[in-house]
Amino acid sequence: MSTDSRFLCNGCKEQGVGPRYTCDCSDDNSFNLHTCCAIAVPDNGTLVHPLFPDLTFKLLRETPPRVPDRMICDACGAYVLGFVYHCFEEDLDLHPCCASLGKRIHSDRVFELVRNTSRSCGLWCGYWRCRRKFWVYRTYFDGEAVDLHVACLKDMARSSLWTVIHQKQTQKKWQEQEDAAEAEVEEEDEKENEKKK
Repeated sequence: MSTDSRFLCNGCKEQGVGPRYTCDCSDDNSFNLHTCCAIAVPDNGTLVHPLFPDLTFKLLRETPPRVPDRMICDACGAYVLGFVYHCFEEDLDLHPCCASLGKRIHSDRVFELVRNTSRSCGLWCGYWRCRRKFWVYRTYFDGEAVDLHVACLKDMARSSLWTVIHQKQTQKKWQEQEDAAEAEVEEEDEKENEKKK
C-alpha cells in the first residue's frame, strides 16, 4: 500500500491522494486503486446501501453505454468513468468511494448522510451543485440545517490531503538538505582537526 502523492485510480478513474493499493507494472505505468475500489467486490458482487435498504447495487467494472447522457454518480454528481455500483431497479449509480461513505460522521457535532437534497452547501462550492439532487452530510447549527455536499467534501479532502503530503515531502527534502550540509561541515571540521595534528 502506498500513500505518497496524487494518482488516478485505475478502477473508478477518479483522482485520488493518500492511501491506495499500487503495483509498478512497468517503467511507464503503475496500477493504482483507491482502497475502497480495491476492496469493492463483496462475496457476491452486490451491495445494499444504508440509504437504500430495499435496493441492491451490482458492481460493474465497466460503465454500460448510455445514450445520450453520460453516467453520473447519484451521490456526488461527478461522471462515472470506471468501476460503479449500479442499481438496475432504480437506475442509480454510485462510485465505489461514494458507496462506502458512512451514514454518520461524528466530529464536534454529528453529520448525517442525506440523499436527494438540492439545498445550498455550507462549504465552498459553486451554485451548479444545487441544480440537481445529490447527497449531503447534514448537521444543525442554532436550529438551522447546514448541508455539506458530498462532492465538496471529496474536493476538500483531496485538496487537504495533497497539502499535507506536499508539506511532508517538502519538510523531508529540507531535512535531507540540512543533514547533508551538517555532514559536510563535520567533514570539513575533521579535516581541519587532522591538519592541526
